[in-house]
Amino acid sequence: MSLSPSQARKSVFAKILLAAAAVILIIFSGFAVFNDTLQRQAKTEEVQEYLTGVGRAVAQSMENWFDGRIMLVAATAERLASEETPTAAFFDIPVLTREFSASYLGTADGSFHIWPVVNLPDGYDPRQRPWYKDAVAAGSPTLTNPYQDATSGDYVVTAAAPVRQGGDLIGVAGADFTITSMVETLKTVDLQGIGYAFVVDENGKILLHPDEAMVSKTLAELFPGETVTISSEAQYVEGLEGARIVKFASIEGLPVSWQIGMSIDRNAAFSSLGDFRMSAAVATIIAVGLMFATLGYLFRTLLARPLADVTNSMTCISEGNLETDVPGLQREDEIGAIAKAVEVFRTNAESQRVLEAKQQAEQEAKTRRAEIVDSLLAEFNTEISSVLETVSDATDKLEATARELAETSEKGSTDSANAAQITDETASNVRSVAAASEELTSSIAEIARRVEESARISNQAAAEAMQTDQTVQSLVATTDRISEIVGLINDIAAQTNLLALNATIEAARAGEAGKGFAVVASEVKSLATQTAKATEDIAQQIQEMQAVSNHAAEAIKSIGKVIGEMSEISGEISASVDQQSQATNEISRNVNEVSDGATVISETMTKVSMGAQSTGRNATDVLSTAEALSSESDNLRAKVERFFNGIRAA
Repeated sequence: MSLSPSQARKSVFAKILLAAAAVILIIFSGFAVFNDTLQRQAKTEEVQEYLTGVGRAVAQSMENWFDGRIMLVAATAERLASEETPTAAFFDIPVLTREFSASYLGTADGSFHIWPVVNLPDGYDPRQRPWYKDAVAAGSPTLTNPYQDATSGDYVVTAAAPVRQGGDLIGVAGADFTITSMVETLKTVDLQGIGYAFVVDENGKILLHPDEAMVSKTLAELFPGETVTISSEAQYVEGLEGARIVKFASIEGLPVSWQIGMSIDRNAAFSSLGDFRMSAAVATIIAVGLMFATLGYLFRTLLARPLADVTNSMTCISEGNLETDVPGLQREDEIGAIAKAVEVFRTNAESQRVLEAKQQAEQEAKTRRAEIVDSLLAEFNTEISSVLETVSDATDKLEATARELAETSEKGSTDSANAAQITDETASNVRSVAAASEELTSSIAEIARRVEESARISNQAAAEAMQTDQTVQSLVATTDRISEIVGLINDIAAQTNLLALNATIEAARAGEAGKGFAVVASEVKSLATQTAKATEDIAQQIQEMQAVSNHAAEAIKSIGKVIGEMSEISGEISASVDQQSQATNEISRNVNEVSDGATVISETMTKVSMGAQSTGRNATDVLSTAEALSSESDNLRAKVERFFNGIRAA
């Protein structure tokens, strides 16, 4: 498989080759830097040692050169000390004329003798000259810094020595020599053509320099922008002549503190390092090229082509051509492992294709099943809607029946309360009758003999009245029992209302809780049974009340007979019981009220009986409704079971 240039740049092999080349380049670069550092250190030490040796040799040479002239001047001073009258001709000797441009003596009295003879300015006083003052101050031979001669205009150096006779200063002997000879001496210093030597004093003033224009200038002017110190250590600075290496060596044994300075071209001094760096760079490039070519060949032969073949197979497999052969399966290296992995991928793809076909068939079956389920759901929705409508109607009827039952029960409770109140009033009237009878008995006691029979009848009437009172009390107890039964009917009505509400809720949720209708129907049936039982109790109590009422009526009739007999007797003894007529009237009125109360009780009991009958009918209606709900619930349960059986069969 051929790769485009962009793909080649992005390929793993290109990245590996680039990484390998980068690593080799870094290694060679590090090696070159390390060797360069070592070479630079060695070269620095070499330059340091070279400059130290050259400086020491030049300093020694300059020391010898200056010492010879200082000694010559000192010897001249000793000779002058032995002369009585020094003259200019004294200095006209070959040794002085050869070495010095001028030799002279300045005396303590201000006279001046020089050879060769020159015309001096008027008023010239040697005692004011620096060379004279320095020699007198030092008391020994001295050297002056180079200065421009007033006569010739050349830069000269003066060597001076005091002249003494018997310890007294008679003058100072001096000799001038031009710096040209010294510069020529400096030019002979072997710095391999890459530098030069110069002389400075301790303050950094340039005393001697191959370029005469630099004489009397400072190191700061020679190396502007740099701080150059007079030191035996090599200093790397930038000067007027470019990058330089500067080193100083002290000239020992002179009466002045002068230094030999050496300045060499830094680039020239380290030029060998440039050659080394160039050779290292070339070697690095060659090594990287060879390594790149070797690695490229190995990668292409051992990795790129086999992987390209495997990649082609993988591409064909990914495009769906699962019959493609995977090359390299027989290899035991990493390429073989990749080929085996691709083979596994191809095998898995074939299995996946079979699985997808199977899944597609299953999906089609699921689709058909879903269609059947949708049809069953639609049919179930239609059927359950009809059932729910029936249940809703039955529930409404149940609610209306329960409401009517509650109203009937409430009316029965009200009537029972009225009966109880009337019964209480009847009991009170009977007690009034008893009191009136006692008053009548007390009045008739006065006529005991005549009313003995009346007493017997009165006692009988009292007994009958007491029996009537007990009967009425039994009637009161019976009405209390009726009140309790009515309360039970009210409780049943309340539960029936609650069950009606539950039936309504279950009707709304009949889609999931069809079994709730059966439970509600069962509860309603139970309540209906209790209501029927309570109705039977009410009927029985009503019968008892009717019997008691009849008994009370008979008792009241008996009382009427007794009272009639008493009226006949009282007619015979009317004269004796006139005073009792008012009491007898009161008794008659109270007895009438008792009769009226009994009539009201009878009517109330009749109403209670009618209410009980209505309650029984309503209970029957509730039972019928509950049975209808139960039947519809069973029907709903059967349809739900058919629905789920159809779902499972699908």
